[in-house]
Amino acid sequence: MLDSEIYIKQLREDLYDLQDRVDKTLADEILNSTEIDGIYALLHKMKITAEDVGYGLVTQVSSLACGILQRSKDADESCLRAVKAHIDALAIIAEHDLEGDGGLLGHEMVCQLEGLAKAVSA
Repeated sequence: MLDSEIYIKQLREDLYDLQDRVDKTLADEILNSTEIDGIYALLHKMKITAEDVGYGLVTQVSSLACGILQRSKDADESCLRAVKAHIDALAIIAEHDLEGDGGLLGHEMVCQLEGLAKAVSA
């Protein structure tokens, strides 16, 4: 099992990778399905790993982002921007090392992101 310090370091590295992938994909005129699949795979890995080390908020936010990509047969720019908002939220979680469910801040964050995910999926 990873300890908290090692996990947060890995999470931050994965987030840099994710942010770079999303930014490059958004910069392309045509969204690359292979790159989107890679974004999904990294988010899914984050979700599973976070669950194992007690970072429930990371699990929830990663799961919401994965759900957006799963529900979108052809991810468009709005879908990818919504995923980017989730990745930005994950960066805040990592920056502040919010373990568990993140308390009140975590709850508020998840409520806002759920609303965004529903809006994009509608």
